[in-house]
Amino acid sequence: MTLGVVYFKKPRYGWYMVLGEILLGGSGHYLEFFGLSVRTVFIHTFLFLWIVHSFGDKTIRPRLHIPHRLFFFLIPIFFFAIVSTILGIVNGHTIQHIFQDALPFSFLLLLLPAYEEVKSEQTQAYLARLLAVFLIGGAIISLSAFLWYSADIGSVHDGFYTWFRDSALGKITYIGSDFFRIVLPEHILVVPLVLLISSLLMRNESHNQYWRLMVGAGLLTMALNMSRTYMVALVVGFIVLKWKHLWRRWIPVTIGALAMLAIFLTSLSFGASGEKTFGWEMIGGRFLSIVHPSTEISTYTRMSLFKPIFHVIQAHPLIGSGFGQTISFYVPSLAQTLTSTNFGWGYLEMWAKLGFFGLASFMLAVVFLLYDISYSVISLSDYQDFYVGVLAGVVALLVINVTDPALFQTFGLLYLIFAIVVASKPIHSFERVLIVLYRMFNHLQKPIS
Repeated sequence: MTLGVVYFKKPRYGWYMVLGEILLGGSGHYLEFFGLSVRTVFIHTFLFLWIVHSFGDKTIRPRLHIPHRLFFFLIPIFFFAIVSTILGIVNGHTIQHIFQDALPFSFLLLLLPAYEEVKSEQTQAYLARLLAVFLIGGAIISLSAFLWYSADIGSVHDGFYTWFRDSALGKITYIGSDFFRIVLPEHILVVPLVLLISSLLMRNESHNQYWRLMVGAGLLTMALNMSRTYMVALVVGFIVLKWKHLWRRWIPVTIGALAMLAIFLTSLSFGASGEKTFGWEMIGGRFLSIVHPSTEISTYTRMSLFKPIFHVIQAHPLIGSGFGQTISFYVPSLAQTLTSTNFGWGYLEMWAKLGFFGLASFMLAVVFLLYDISYSVISLSDYQDFYVGVLAGVVALLVINVTDPALFQTFGLLYLIFAIVVASKPIHSFERVLIVLYRMFNHLQKPIS
């Protein structure tokens, strides 16, 4: 109701409420309404009001498309998402699981208002500050949870742990030497943002020191997450950032970021273990488990998922088994068989649920997105670092999607929407957001001229 009132007062303020909830609301399940998350209610209420307003206001044309070919590549994705929803219902999958898989695809409709609102200087200023809060606030939350358990203030399965698992949809996992992994769904967005800001830091000019604070906050979150896939994606992303950047700018920023990540990992491990270990054997063990899966439970479990996943794919290889599909697998550590909708392998999950045609249409859209951003990098003489940073973020999501559903999860789709808007807009549309980033902390009270 508040969103509706605010929207009719000024539609842009309703857009701010939606963006604020997405970036500050974590999993979106902090508040629920009859089983629906506040995020779902916010987004679909806003989209309904926005579409009705577009048709009802005679002074504007209905804005139900964007004048760029990338928009038309999204149409097959919506088609196969609808088909997968129907197949899920026909195949008798749990309704709740079907909607959990289908809802993120509906969020792609946010591309329509995003394309219009990005022209607003106020929106760009708001988004720039929101991203800073997202990175810095996220690091504070992860570090607080880490200290709560590593300092033995709390214990696993206490009230906070249960809330963190059930409402924040996160994981707190003990991996040895009093080190606890802190994992949240929104961490998928951290790697692309770190790469984007790092790319801007490679620009050959003076920089706001708070950019480095934002990068540091993102790297701290990654250190606490300790995801091997995220680290690999970060390295691959930095390799992409070398494009159009001078060696004398690329090397210091890249080495500095990777060194900062290593320092965070070492310091956290050293402090958590009571000065007994630097954590390198723990980190090395996690990467070694890729070669020897039996040495780590999580890696062994992930590898054991291949067989049941391929059974699902073989049943319906072309059109998929539909949303809500589950797999059953045996977990030796628990000595029992579990059933889950999380396949543990992003591309295989897309193939199993959307089918080959659905996966192919999605990847074709991503390929053209990469092409259009790359074309902007080549054709523009200024602000190439901005486009290269966006490109590196998309590549990082492609890497993360190997093991995590980065491309069809809420935050991954949010970044893809941002990348599509960037690819379909001229560079002068984004000059304001770069200026705001520069002034973000130095001139918070000074109007943007």
